[in-house]
Amino acid sequence: MAKVSSSSAFWVHQAPAAIQDSSVDVLTMGQRRSRDISQQMAQRQ
Repeated sequence: MAKVSSSSAFWVHQAPAAIQDSSVDVLTMGQRRSRDISQQMAQRQ
């Protein structure tokens, strides 16, 4: 696991800025979606 995360972090540092921006957008959308899901779960309870 540690090897995978370190190599992926290395790849991010070597990646062009455009790829970094798009990956950040994906991460932000994923966090927003998970936050919406957690809010829906809280409303049900």
